[in-house]
Amino acid sequence: EEKALQLNGTEMNGHKLVVTLPLRPMKRARVRALKTGRYCRSEAMIVKGYDPCFPRKMMKSALVKHFSSCGEVLDVDFFNKNSLNSDLRFACVYIYGEGAKEKALQLSGSDTG
Repeated sequence: EEKALQLNGTEMNGHKLVVTLPLRPMKRARVRALKTGRYCRSEAMIVKGYDPCFPRKMMKSALVKHFSSCGEVLDVDFFNKNSLNSDLRFACVYIYGEGAKEKALQLSGSDTG
C-alpha cells in the first residue's frame, strides 16, 4: 500500500497516476436504501466493457451519470475489477424508478466516453 501511494502524481505512458487509499465499503448506503424499501424494488443492471485501469471512483461517477437518466442510481458495485479476463470483470448498477429497466436497456451498447 505504501509503495503504491508513493506512485501518486508520477507519469506512466503519458498518463498521470492518481493513487488513493481504498474507498469505504458501500454497506452504509445499501443499508439505508434497504430500510426505505427502494433497494428491494430496484433493478440491477450488469455492465461490462469498462476499462479497469481507471480509478474506481471515476468509473462509479461515470456509471451513475450514464444511468441517472433511467432513474435514481442507488448503488454501484464492482466485481473482479482487476481480473485480466474481461468476462469476469463487471459492475452492477442498482436503479430505482418507474420504467428504469426499460430505459436502461435502451442505453445498451452506448458509450459513456
